Amino acid sequence: MIYLESDSTNPYENEWEKEPAQLRQGARCPVCARKKASKNHHLTRLQNGANSLDATFPEIAKEWDYEYNFPLTPADVTHATGYQAGWICPKRGKHFVSPVNRRTRNGGRTFCPQCRSHTLTTKAVVCIETNTVYASIKEAKEKTGSKGISSCLTGRQHTAGGYHWRYATQDDINKTVQGF
Repeated sequence: MIYLESDSTNPYENEWEKEPAQLRQGARCPVCARKKASKNHHLTRLQNGANSLDATFPEIAKEWDYEYNFPLTPADVTHATGYQAGWICPKRGKHFVSPVNRRTRNGGRTFCPQCRSHTLTTKAVVCIETNTVYASIKEAKEKTGSKGISSCLTGRQHTAGGYHWRYATQDDINKTVQGF
């Protein structure tokens, strides 16, 4: 037998289905537990704890591909879901697919695969320990054998190949050109 249960501490006044055993084990409202978006997302946006993608990450929600994801909208999913959503790259206007939670973790600093590939081959990087400037992440990886340089540059890890990395400034590039 399944019961519709309401939680007195639930600010959204949602009801959900749970087995009695689950209720005894402390089951919580899935909206309050941030596992499901509230159906009344326009109201919850105004309250503390709103969890739909459009309420928590509005800049990422602007990249939502409505045609690919139909009938879902950013209001129908939480920022923590693993749903493989379609997106439109704001720089190139190209479609790509990525899980919602991958786009929202680390403050939403993930890019479409084409933009990421472009960054890997066009932005100069510096190995801080050796003060060596490489024309790209790809070149640095090939010459040093270091994997994970892009993770260092985005702050997801501290070192790659035992080295610290940063993007090169124009001064770094100018010093390298003058040194030759």
